[in-house]
Amino acid sequence: MAKLEDEKMDLYDMAKNMSENEYDMLINSAKTDKELEFYICIKKYFGKLYYPHTLYHYTNFTSMVAILSEGMGLCRSNEMNDKKEMLHFIDSVQEALRKRFNGRADIQDKIKERFAAEQEKRKNDVVYLASLSGLEDDVSQWVRYGNSGHGVAIGLNSTILKMITDTSGVFLQEVFYDTDADQHQITESFEDFFLGKPYCRNWGEENDGEGLFDQLWMNAMAHKHPSFYSENEYRIATLPFGTRRRHDKLGELKMKMLPSGLKECLCLDFQEKCNRIGSSMDQLIDKIIIGPLCKMQEKDIKEWAGQNGFDYLIPKIQKSKSPLR
Repeated sequence: MAKLEDEKMDLYDMAKNMSENEYDMLINSAKTDKELEFYICIKKYFGKLYYPHTLYHYTNFTSMVAILSEGMGLCRSNEMNDKKEMLHFIDSVQEALRKRFNGRADIQDKIKERFAAEQEKRKNDVVYLASLSGLEDDVSQWVRYGNSGHGVAIGLNSTILKMITDTSGVFLQEVFYDTDADQHQITESFEDFFLGKPYCRNWGEENDGEGLFDQLWMNAMAHKHPSFYSENEYRIATLPFGTRRRHDKLGELKMKMLPSGLKECLCLDFQEKCNRIGSSMDQLIDKIIIGPLCKMQEKDIKEWAGQNGFDYLIPKIQKSKSPLR
């Protein structure tokens, strides 16, 4: 199993750093339709997606200072606002399979037992993540995450951020809000699996569905309940399975004070990572937007920035134009 685990992690490490041509070569090498679907999924998951130029992290002023000085904290997914983030997509796939095998109680029982066993086995495989939004100066983001409009929004350059995540053992992922898991290609693969048919390329010699469930957990991390659609969310996140080699580039877990309280986090040190890729905080930070209800004045925050070693922020600081009152 250790060898299989290493092969899986090596595959994902390789996929994260592929060029566009390498993704296309991988897709062209597919020998079956299932392999083709799988390679396309890999490209969609890890490929150079079309990120907005700037991604925004809404927070309070104290947390902004900590992010600039120490780095961004990645929290356990089960401590985020949507308590069923990971399970929503998994439950949806299971329900879609149950409907597909209507009248086949034997297969429905197998599905129920296997999904329950996988969730039990993976219950300690925690995802650590931080949330961003593609929405600039957005009222709902201010209310939900920007200290009710009294906080700030940090605008991060997505190109530099992607370079940082690619070299830090984490990845930058767009969130999807699908409502119908029945139409997802992984549901087709699971149908084939429970029928005993070939379903997709697996890792190693085993054909017990382990790789397919890994793929399900990866997809689950990228999906969220449709009621959150308006957030236009992007995530910085760890892989959702396996414990070895997950944190080696981020260091040990630390307790950090976040807007929601004291949390155990992995820390993505932006200053260190910028230095490593030959960039700078000036290139990473596109803008700082002061919340529409924030009592601090723009000139005062600029003065604070100049006095505390954040001179590069001064021309980037601006007041929100949101009509929130």
